[in-house]
Amino acid sequence: MTSKFKKFYKNAQTYKQHTNNPRELFEYSMSNLVDGMQEIAMDHSIDGKFKAVCLSGIEGSNNSTLVTDKYMNIIVRPLSAIGTMLPDPRDFDNPDDVNKAILLHRSAFLAKSDFEYKDQDPILFGQIVNCYYEKGSISNSNFVGLRFKKPNAMFLDQSYVNLANIQGVVSGPKAFYPGLSNPMNMGNFGGGYGGESSEWIPNGPNPYISAGNTGVNESNWVNMLEKVIALDAMNKGDKKCSWGKRYDEVCPVDGRGIIGIAHWTQGSLNPLVDEIVTRLGEQQIVDWFGKSSRELKKVNKSCTKRGKGNPCYDKLKWWRKGWESFVSHPRAKEIQGIVWKRKYYDESIDILKEYQAKNPIWTLTDRNICIVAGIKNSAGKGGVDYHSAKGKRSPDDTLYHYVSKPEFSRHRKKRADAIQKNFP
Repeated sequence: MTSKFKKFYKNAQTYKQHTNNPRELFEYSMSNLVDGMQEIAMDHSIDGKFKAVCLSGIEGSNNSTLVTDKYMNIIVRPLSAIGTMLPDPRDFDNPDDVNKAILLHRSAFLAKSDFEYKDQDPILFGQIVNCYYEKGSISNSNFVGLRFKKPNAMFLDQSYVNLANIQGVVSGPKAFYPGLSNPMNMGNFGGGYGGESSEWIPNGPNPYISAGNTGVNESNWVNMLEKVIALDAMNKGDKKCSWGKRYDEVCPVDGRGIIGIAHWTQGSLNPLVDEIVTRLGEQQIVDWFGKSSRELKKVNKSCTKRGKGNPCYDKLKWWRKGWESFVSHPRAKEIQGIVWKRKYYDESIDILKEYQAKNPIWTLTDRNICIVAGIKNSAGKGGVDYHSAKGKRSPDDTLYHYVSKPEFSRHRKKRADAIQKNFP
């Protein structure tokens, strides 16, 4: 490091030079904490009061989910000299680097409100708050208990707010997950597929660990579809268009319409059209939709969300009625099963074999096929590549990553839980 920078000043480039391994990063950061506190903060802080910017709350927009015992806990970055001891998240462009910089702040600057949380008192990511130490002072080096006061008005630092616009930046409840007590154990900054490093460290113990599932029973594709993709909705008698999926539903969603047990939509409907023609004939398409299969496939591809041109479910009554006729047909279940097996089960085996050629941990088992198929049904092959880091992660870590990245999703958690239950 050049003499231009004191040891406790950080910028993105000098910080990266010290992240060869977690131990070095820990030692370097702890040395930085001590040096910064001794040489800077004590010279310029008298009683421990300072302004800080909130670095938690991107998920859900505010920190209402981070309340314990009626008090809020938030990550902050002091806007005084004491804050310069840690890397500024604004110095990074890669979402992983931003997230890890925020986690470092959690270790040093986790602040608790000195007021009881009320629904009308949210603290937003990027909001300025007034902080102080509950006991002692910075100048005497005996400070403990970081607290923040109830804001009288809302002031946002736009330069921090802009971080929330970077896809993949997450700073919500997971930043407080108790399983990651040492944020230095994070692997190296940067790199990886789509901005995602294969050295991703999950926020706590992975709850999706295999119990030793081995072997393949091809008939299990039905259980994968009905119990995992559809969340066993038919067997449980779930209402149409609820959390689960049913063979006999046509749902509006956002206006474009989703069909059947795999919630086919837009262009993904066209393999169904082809299979209907194969099994029931072209005339059946004409009878249901009043159009040829070729015309129908063009319309399917053009379906959009509301406000974007062609929300098929909302706008085209003939389209909706045609699909309702299909899902009520006696052979609708058979046709949907054939298409799903071909598109998701069979292709998932091909993906798994591709990964296995590079990483032998991707063994051919029902569980691993189901993990790939479950993610593929949500996000396509690109999504499987992203969550698995193109096969560099283990299947179990891929499933956990699917639940938690780029942000937590109830839908994805329900699917992962179903995989764990039915294919342990």
